Amino acid sequence: MMEPGSGSGVTSADLVLIVTADQRLQGELRARLHAVDVSSILVADIEAARSACARTTFAVVLIDLDSTNVHEALAYIATLRRGQPLSEVIALLAEPDFERSMLAMRQGACDIILKDAQHLGYLGPRVVALRGQVQTALERQLLLGDCSRMNE
Repeated sequence: MMEPGSGSGVTSADLVLIVTADQRLQGELRARLHAVDVSSILVADIEAARSACARTTFAVVLIDLDSTNVHEALAYIATLRRGQPLSEVIALLAEPDFERSMLAMRQGACDIILKDAQHLGYLGPRVVALRGQVQTALERQLLLGDCSRMNE
């Protein structure tokens, strides 16, 4: 199986991947991201997420832990962090759950956001901030690569 981002795919620090099978949440997340001028790609399951990440490096990946198999999603977060270390992962939960939150953070999620209106209001600004961090890291990586080649 191909590691995320290991293919000859596209790198885009502008795109966000949304992984959820919940159709109501799909619309809500897309609307909130669109409101802050963030483009997204939507997939319904972890296997589709693997396929998308094999072709493209995403700035941020939003994973709904309620609509996917939790163990599969947690394993995928760890795989994603190894394969695309610059990508940030946000786990989404319907209600506070200490155990799942801690497991997601241990696997590499940078944030946990509850799926209610109050907390989803935080999503847009958080994704914009993370996307900016990823863009800066990618630019730094490219610059260091250029400097390294110049010194060879």
